[in-house]
Amino acid sequence: EEEEEEEVDKRGKKKWKMKALEKHPSEEDVPFAPSNVLSVLDRNQIAVVNTAAKDLRKNYSKKISERLCLLMKTTLRALAKHFQAATADSSILNTPCEPKDSYQNGEIIFVLGTFLSIPKIEVRPSVEELQKMMNNIGQTIVSVAKGVGQWKNLLKKPKQQKDAVPANEIKKKKPLYNPVKTEIPLIDEQESNFYKSVSETKEVTKSMTVLTTCMKGLKLELTQFKSIWKKYSEVWTIDREQFIEEMGTRKPKLKEYEQELNKYKRIESELLEEKDEFRYGTILLSTVEFKETLQGELMQWVNIITKAVHQRYKKDMDSIIGTLLDFDKKLDRQIEDLDDIRIIMETQKRIREIEIDLDMRIETVENAYTLITKFGFPIPKEEIEKVENLQVTWLELQTKAMHVQIMLLTVQEHFQRELVSNLILFEEECKKFVDDYNNKGPMEDGLSPKQASDRLQMFQNHFEALWKKHSSYSVGEELFGLDHTEQPELNAIKKELNLLQRLYKLYNDVIDCVNGYYTILWAEINVEEINNELIEFGNRCRKLPKALKEWPAFHALKKTIDDFNDICPLLELMSNKAMKYRHWQRIQGITGHSFDLERAGFALKDIMDAPLLPNKEDIEDVCISALKEKDIEAKLRQVTSEWSLQELSFQVFKNRGELLLRGDTTAETVGQAEDSLMVLGSLLSNRYNAPFKKQIQKWVTDLSNTNEILERWLLVQNMWVYLEAVFVGGDIAKQLPKEAKRFYKIDKSWQKIMTRAHETPGVVNCCVGDEFLRQTLPYLQEQLEMCQKSLTGYLEKKRLMFPRFFFVSDPALLEILGQASDSHTIQSHLLSIFDNTASVKFHDQDYNKILSIISAEGEIVHLERPVRAEGSVEIWLNALLQASQEAIHCIIRQAFHFINDNQFDLLEFVTKFQAQIGIL
Repeated sequence: EEEEEEEVDKRGKKKWKMKALEKHPSEEDVPFAPSNVLSVLDRNQIAVVNTAAKDLRKNYSKKISERLCLLMKTTLRALAKHFQAATADSSILNTPCEPKDSYQNGEIIFVLGTFLSIPKIEVRPSVEELQKMMNNIGQTIVSVAKGVGQWKNLLKKPKQQKDAVPANEIKKKKPLYNPVKTEIPLIDEQESNFYKSVSETKEVTKSMTVLTTCMKGLKLELTQFKSIWKKYSEVWTIDREQFIEEMGTRKPKLKEYEQELNKYKRIESELLEEKDEFRYGTILLSTVEFKETLQGELMQWVNIITKAVHQRYKKDMDSIIGTLLDFDKKLDRQIEDLDDIRIIMETQKRIREIEIDLDMRIETVENAYTLITKFGFPIPKEEIEKVENLQVTWLELQTKAMHVQIMLLTVQEHFQRELVSNLILFEEECKKFVDDYNNKGPMEDGLSPKQASDRLQMFQNHFEALWKKHSSYSVGEELFGLDHTEQPELNAIKKELNLLQRLYKLYNDVIDCVNGYYTILWAEINVEEINNELIEFGNRCRKLPKALKEWPAFHALKKTIDDFNDICPLLELMSNKAMKYRHWQRIQGITGHSFDLERAGFALKDIMDAPLLPNKEDIEDVCISALKEKDIEAKLRQVTSEWSLQELSFQVFKNRGELLLRGDTTAETVGQAEDSLMVLGSLLSNRYNAPFKKQIQKWVTDLSNTNEILERWLLVQNMWVYLEAVFVGGDIAKQLPKEAKRFYKIDKSWQKIMTRAHETPGVVNCCVGDEFLRQTLPYLQEQLEMCQKSLTGYLEKKRLMFPRFFFVSDPALLEILGQASDSHTIQSHLLSIFDNTASVKFHDQDYNKILSIISAEGEIVHLERPVRAEGSVEIWLNALLQASQEAIHCIIRQAFHFINDNQFDLLEFVTKFQAQIGIL
């Protein structure tokens, strides 16, 4: 197509040249060049030529763009169709897979591998990666248009001299080695190309869309492909360790192990029959590595099962070998007495009993090792030899047992005669033991529990020796078929000794335990542990047979346990940390026994020597009072610690420093004092408060006085703050010189009080440490009340002189009178004194001259007669009231004349006069 375009281009140029030569025959000898042609044309002809050239470029570009679009569309469609063809025509499962040698060149494009990534089956590269690669291929195909340049106008280059060598022809020496690796671009991109116009066309975009979804069919086929291998999923999904552990707990037979091994061998055979490759059109799926991985998993299953079989049946083999060796050792025993004969005969009997079972066990072990060897599990050579020799060793043991049986028949007569003579001697020995036991045994009257326990031990040892002989002779009688000799006395004594052993063992345990308690140091005693052990002894005592409960040892045992149980609660009270020296002194007075608690070795024995049980109630009262006193002491200590940390809080007053108590924290302190007084009151009424009574009474007194002083202090502070604003720096002080002098003295005393409060730590110490506050605060309160009384009379006098002061509160009136020297300060109080007079206007130059009054709405009333705000405030306020009334009367007269005018205008009236006048 490009050659065809070039041919068309050449024909067009040739035709254009011929037309140019026809118009200028006189210049045939001039060599042809575009510049020569244009130089012989006039302006119109040049415009026509340029238009023709422009159209030619436009048509050429259009043709090239169409051809490129067609090329891109055809290529992309063909590529997409190539991979979509398999979706409709072939399937992974149905397409036969030819041998590798039969593949034609170019037929297989992609080869994918199948891998086991537990618990999933993965295909690599994945469908998504293939689709991404196809998308990149499509982008590369479309980007070919970047290498196709468009025609464009070129500037005419100046002619070069013949001798001049072009710069691009100058040969540069190329370096032999370039250290920087340069990558040659896939497409030589032109500055002005067709990429944008081609890539944005509808056909190319649609073809790209088809290409980006060409692998969708493969994705569906791979889902079906993976389902082929689901039947093998148990190989990698089941936890091998857990499976073997569960299998071992139910102890299966060898046949079950064999079935499991054969199952995995069958799975391996089925796996080998699966195809190694699957076709999907031009895509090949290889399963070689997947099958190899799966075979490895199967081998691990076989190994772990055979290992479990080996571990289990190796133990069985070792057990069988141990049993055979034990039997062999007993059969080789030298016959010296009846015990040897008894052991040999019991061994022969045991061999006969387990003969069939042992044959089956040996056969099972042999079969197990055959199975293990069959599946290739490595077994040591020594172990294989042991298995092979099992049957031989068992047969040899049976033969030896027969020979020993024959040998026993030869020595039977000699041992039988010896047994008969021994039985006669044993009968006499038993009679003597029975007589001694009945006459001098542990049940003899008059014995103490300790003596009875010692005799019991002696007779128990003698009885055990006799009983061992009796058992041996009984076996001999049974071996030789003799009549069994009964020993009823021994049997009765055996039962009685067993009962006595239970009783005296418990008795000895209790005595040993109690003696051990006596050695415990008093500082380390744990009464709770002792009590738990005694409870256990009591339970064991109650569980003794009824026959034992009539014996003296039982009564002594029960008394010991009961006595200690009775004293344990008392010991627990006495060991409490609340017990002080004064309490032990009282106990010494009650019991008449001295307790040296400071001695290093003071133990429970020293306590138990005192007559505690007879004085139990009195001692309990002392211990209970110690506990109560400890509670009282703890509460008293809590109160004292709280008030030792309590401090006064101060706040700054104006610029004079910290001359005030903080009201909120002081109120909290007063409330806390009341709470503490309630606690101390309850402690004072407690009958166990004797050691702390004086201390409690002192704290009650101190906190009561502190509470009273703090409340008076706050009252005096409020009065001082109120009067300080009046008598310090105000005009009222000049009018009340006597009261001002009195307040000056009060102020000095107040400063002295606050300075001392700062210097004295602790609230209680500050208030009741000495008599200063108790004496000073009542005096200050009295003086302040006198100042306040004089001030109240002064304010009453002012209100009588200017009655409108009755509308104003005392603080506001004090502020007005205190700032009377500055007439402008009245502005904020005018609404309280006059009805809707919000402010007054003063003269700009004359500071105290009032010219007009102004309402809250901003309406102004000019005074007919200005008022001088000088002298006493109540006097010039009266003058202001009269001037205001006169000004209002004047305005009313003006309004009257304005209404009676013949040219009366209501709107002008409303605008000119105040609203109140209009209402009137």
